[in-house]
Amino acid sequence: MFIRFNKYSLLIITIWFSVACSSAPEKQVIPSDDEEERSSDDQDSKKSGSIRLRSISKDEVPSGLAYNGKIDKAFTWNDNNGENILLLTSKEKQSIDEYQEYMNSIYIFAYNYVKKDKGYELLWKMNDQALECAFDVKCEFLEGSTTLTDLDKDGFGEVKLQYELGCISDVRPYDMKLLFYENGQKRALRGLRWIDMDALENNRKSKYPFALDDMAIDPNSRKPDYYHWGKYKTEADFKNDPIEFLEYARLEWRKYVM
Repeated sequence: MFIRFNKYSLLIITIWFSVACSSAPEKQVIPSDDEEERSSDDQDSKKSGSIRLRSISKDEVPSGLAYNGKIDKAFTWNDNNGENILLLTSKEKQSIDEYQEYMNSIYIFAYNYVKKDKGYELLWKMNDQALECAFDVKCEFLEGSTTLTDLDKDGFGEVKLQYELGCISDVRPYDMKLLFYENGQKRALRGLRWIDMDALENNRKSKYPFALDDMAIDPNSRKPDYYHWGKYKTEADFKNDPIEFLEYARLEWRKYVM
């Protein structure tokens, strides 16, 4: 027996089939944890370019790299120079002076190594120290202040370090230095941190920290000690650089000034 369909029957069947298909629930695809992590990493890479700073453990530091003291922090990244290793190290020394007073010294170091065909080569290094102090001595990198950027988007990472140092026996801030390296070339801001005291609050408030060489200072006036707190001496190291370098350094100085 044959079933005969006219054009109206076929139209009804077609409409019914379309409604049935559209009402079927869509299958939901839930990404795995690994896929979500990769997606997040991709988004972060797009925000900061392809250059990303990664902290590594002491066990991951390649053998054979020369450095002083003990490793406090270690980082790695890849840029146009290839694979980079950054080591932040320190050492302490105690001595006794002629008056039988204990004198403490602290040394800090940073090393940027780059992987080459025959091993790792030193791109740049720095060191500083606070020496023979019988009071409150500090010389240490500020926690969380080591950053990597590519502000001029040339494919070479820019490393920024900040640390405080000094020998203090009264109420005043330690020195602070901000170092900014790109491909071995150093720029720096050097000045003082700030101690938050109610009586001095109005002196601290400003959009940016002041560079002392840009201020009109009366040489005959007697400024209080805290006049220089929170400020750095000069921005001259950045005068031939892209403005983004100095703008970033200003913000980072203010971020860690207290």
